Amino acid sequence: MNRINDYVNSLIPQNIPKRKQLSLREELLSHVCDRIDYYKDIGYDTDSSIGKALDDMGNDESVKSDIRSKFEELHFERTWWSFVAGAVILAMNLLCWPLGLWVMSADYNDEPTVFTAFISFAMIFVMLFGVVFARVKKYRKLLVGIGVANVIIAGCFLFCFYPQSAFYVLDLNTVCLIDRFTPFYMVDFLEYYVGGIFYINCIVFLALCSLYCFTVAVLIKKGRAKTVKNGKIKTVVFVAAYFAVAVFSCAIYPWSEAYERDYPKWFNEYSSCISEETGVLYDNIELLDDYRIAADYLKENGWMTIEAYEKSLDKVTAKQFRGEIRRFSFEEGYEVWFNPSRLKDISGNGFIAVRKNENNKISGKSVGNLHTEMYNSDFGFGYSRQSDERRDDMKELIAAFDKLKKGDREEDVLAVFSSDAGVVYQYGEIYTKSASLENGVLKTYYRVYSFGTVYPNEKSWYDRVQDRYFEFTFENGLLTNGKMHWDDYPDGYEYRSVK
Repeated sequence: MNRINDYVNSLIPQNIPKRKQLSLREELLSHVCDRIDYYKDIGYDTDSSIGKALDDMGNDESVKSDIRSKFEELHFERTWWSFVAGAVILAMNLLCWPLGLWVMSADYNDEPTVFTAFISFAMIFVMLFGVVFARVKKYRKLLVGIGVANVIIAGCFLFCFYPQSAFYVLDLNTVCLIDRFTPFYMVDFLEYYVGGIFYINCIVFLALCSLYCFTVAVLIKKGRAKTVKNGKIKTVVFVAAYFAVAVFSCAIYPWSEAYERDYPKWFNEYSSCISEETGVLYDNIELLDDYRIAADYLKENGWMTIEAYEKSLDKVTAKQFRGEIRRFSFEEGYEVWFNPSRLKDISGNGFIAVRKNENNKISGKSVGNLHTEMYNSDFGFGYSRQSDERRDDMKELIAAFDKLKKGDREEDVLAVFSSDAGVVYQYGEIYTKSASLENGVLKTYYRVYSFGTVYPNEKSWYDRVQDRYFEFTFENGLLTNGKMHWDDYPDGYEYRSVK
């Protein structure tokens, strides 16, 4: 019996908890005794049975060492480690607020510095290193503790919108590098989506980490988790690769900030309506005039075609310009002009477009915000300059629209819905208009944006005030089509038409 006890004791590591040692000893003794009984049953004597049973278990010293290492790997873990790991991860994220390591508002007004970004990378590394270490050592409870902490943090991010700044740096760098060194346009991401991307990425990252931790913990529990070979080498590679990414990201982050800050923006979407200048130019371009007269007139006033302006730019800036101009869908056959000296001008930087026929005569013209479609679209979203003095009630404007009927005179309709007179002046203005000659018929078009109180009994300002978009088409001065759009419908931009 001493021989059997000595063998079993040689397999049990001494640096695991005493309770685990006793449990392993009982399990191993039971297994060895079962093997001894088997050999006795088939005719071996006691000594021979013990020898063969121990040989089956592995009596070689290298085999014993390997078994001992596996037991140590499986049973060395303490339960309290999982609580400590979870508490450390939670505490690090709570410290992000006073240390300024989170992007501190939904408007991203407090963007991270290089120092805070690197500290944020270091905090994330602590969590990832814990995952890698627990996986290599097969520490199931440690993985569960890290996974639970990440679920709590992800839940907090869903409600407070304060993700780790390392993700902001990674996403901003990625978008800027793609825009600068590839053919892809990333202007929309730089203007609107970087904040949302890094917020979503942060949540997804934490969710995937949690899922990985829980999955591996279950596999370890069932004995199906494979042993990681060359664990030390792989851990060193992970650490080196992670900090290489972190250092590189922090190093180029100032460049990305400057790239985003100085990114050229040609059109102020909130003032691309009909300004005083564009209105005068539009009125002075006469239908059936020689096209060269109109082109020379526009050039004299500092205007250029989109194609000519793009050719004047260097390669990178020209690509950026194409990235912004592609948002505009201009009607085929029209030549679009704008004034580069009015870029970002709050007074208005809209477009003027002209179309010529086969005789080089002007057969169509348009002016204003051609933001979504040049004109004649079912719906075109646009912004207009607004006065600080806004009437509270727009119901009279809606009532005026409902009274319209096909065949109404253009001057009568514009007396209500024009920017210079009528009810619409109190709430908005015309931001696109056009005129064209088609088979001897003069067609005119107006797009109007207005807003004001529609539901006065609602408590909140947002619920009381609604946008309205009006479109009117005339032929030889008579109304042929009129639409009113509004955006408070779940199925999209609904409209009703003039009967």
